[in-house]
Amino acid sequence: RRKEGKFWQDSRESRGFNRYDIAVRLGIHVNTLRLAEVGMARPDEIGDDATFAQRYSQALGGDNSILEEYRKSFNTSKAPTDHI
Repeated sequence: RRKEGKFWQDSRESRGFNRYDIAVRLGIHVNTLRLAEVGMARPDEIGDDATFAQRYSQALGGDNSILEEYRKSFNTSKAPTDHI
């Protein structure tokens, strides 16, 4: 989980977003996002974990290349059900 969280944190930071911006877009508490980015949040704390990667990607601006990069980096063909 830590590597996946780091991926999203790096993606967020490289696009100039702070955690609060993304937490608001995701509809979750900023501390839940912080825990997700360090790999410590449980999936049920994040919401619908099956689509978390897709929702995070959309929150970063809707660029599908982010989601595709995630899928390629973590060898998954769909949004994870047990990550982040």
